[in-house]
Amino acid sequence: MDEIGEMPLDFAGQTAKSHRRSQGTASGREKEISVDVQIVAASNRDLAQMAQAGSFRTDLYHRLSVFRVILPPLREAVEDLDELVPLFVADTTLKPDGR
Repeated sequence: MDEIGEMPLDFAGQTAKSHRRSQGTASGREKEISVDVQIVAASNRDLAQMAQAGSFRTDLYHRLSVFRVILPPLREAVEDLDELVPLFVADTTLKPDGR
């Protein structure tokens, strides 16, 4: 989930509830099925601070923060550009429109 910090609180509640239950109903079906879900989420916001302020659900924050990877922006890691730029330039799978 990209930019999970932008998620409306009501939808975040539904996400937390479905993740907690480990069950769901397939579209068009009445019977619930068990599911094993792992969520990978990204945000450029401080979700811990948002949860503390009440603008992000604390229950969802705790479920998502089991394993955290913090990547600094490239402006704070300029030395990495020496290795990254040649990789991006050599990547022939990218088309001019970025896809």
